[in-house]
Amino acid sequence: MDFPADHSNSPNHQPPTPGGHGELTPSLLLPPQRELFLVVQQYIRERLSDPDLSPSTIACAHHISLRHLHRLFRLHGLTVAAWIRRQRLEGCRRDLTDLAKFAQPIQSIAVRWGFTDNAHFSRVFRAAYGYPPSHLRRETETRWYEQLISRFGPVHPFHVLEPQDTHEAVASRRIA
Repeated sequence: MDFPADHSNSPNHQPPTPGGHGELTPSLLLPPQRELFLVVQQYIRERLSDPDLSPSTIACAHHISLRHLHRLFRLHGLTVAAWIRRQRLEGCRRDLTDLAKFAQPIQSIAVRWGFTDNAHFSRVFRAAYGYPPSHLRRETETRWYEQLISRFGPVHPFHVLEPQDTHEAVASRRIA
């Protein structure tokens, strides 16, 4: 694979600078680099659940050197491992706030996103967001319950339902 020429010694060379959120403006990457970076990102996204996903396996899968892979991410102000970790954490955060996944234990969500050690997952989640994953789940449940109450009134688990109105009672109310 051909690598772009290094012009860092030329007098007019300006080193690339990351834009907001660790992203480069498109003009700072040559089209082949930009395309490769996007392909690598997609490859990683599709394999986030694989706990063995690593810079080495990614470089090997794309037939590039480990050094070249690290350079692609460094141009964006990132490291490969940090980007993978951020994507996994965001996936966990989304799942922990998804009401459809509330029956799933936190650890099974973490494993689905490639975190095999519960203590490690809790540490990196807390470091990234400032609170443990269990706190996020409780907060989401509380917000959901508050929205339910504001929409439908208090919900009591042992509330006795009143018998359904008969058709005659409903008809008599419409006539009156």
